[in-house]
Amino acid sequence: DPLCFFDDEGTVLGYALLWRHSDGRYILIDYLCVPAERRNRGIGAKLFAALREYYPCDTVFIWESEAPTGDSTQDEMILRRLGFYQRCGAKRVHVKVDTGMGRFGVDYRDMAQIQAIYGLEGLCFEGIYSHFGKAYEKEYNLCKLQMERFMKVLRALEESGVAVGMRHIASSAAALRFPETWLDAVRVVSALVDGLFCGVPVKLQK
Repeated sequence: DPLCFFDDEGTVLGYALLWRHSDGRYILIDYLCVPAERRNRGIGAKLFAALREYYPCDTVFIWESEAPTGDSTQDEMILRRLGFYQRCGAKRVHVKVDTGMGRFGVDYRDMAQIQAIYGLEGLCFEGIYSHFGKAYEKEYNLCKLQMERFMKVLRALEESGVAVGMRHIASSAAALRFPETWLDAVRVVSALVDGLFCGVPVKLQK
């Protein structure tokens, strides 16, 4: 859903781009922006409040963000974004580990940073996950490598006493082709909406 917010005089206050799950209950806030000249006035929080009023009361909104890197120059906007999410009431978090796909997440080799995330206050760490880069390819080689990296991170966290919660890495293609990737949960949206490209015959029902 692309949305635009205006005040009573027709001035643009912000924009939002949302991705809704087919059942309508889960919404990923892919983009929420307030024009630079109107920031730091509480408008962003008001826009999110308007979203909560616009959609049904049982809607679950999902925020996504890069992880802090440790570089103060790069982290300024990331930390501001995370702070905004928390002020809007975001609490339940799934930590994303980049095991090779290169799209968001903390690098699997940076255990210090992953540990630091679990030290952040005000959050409930509900799970940890990664994303396969080529689960649809015939060979299991890359998925196997990513799986090994992910399991190494999980073992290190568990050995240090961190309760990681739900562990998930398998997309539709991986879940249907490689049962060893199932862990605690699988993400099978593509299979449910007939979006598979790997030629796996499947008839899933919601």
